[in-house]
Amino acid sequence: MFSKIFKKSPAPDEWFRSEKWGKKDQELFELKLSKSRGNFHKAQYMKIKAYYMSNSSNFGIRKAARDLFKRVTTYYP
Repeated sequence: MFSKIFKKSPAPDEWFRSEKWGKKDQELFELKLSKSRGNFHKAQYMKIKAYYMSNSSNFGIRKAARDLFKRVTTYYP
């Protein structure tokens, strides 16, 4: 009964600590990433997200994780 009234809100750091990578997840990640402070923090968020995604059983998500890792090394060496 109460579960319908009180919905569990997502954790505040779920945007970079999950292996989800659908269209909405990508948009949210890029939006939050653009609002983060400094290159160091951007690189850290990208590495953490890529790490979680690299553990996925979905090949497409693992490929996206490699792309994120490449993006980190290219833009934030």
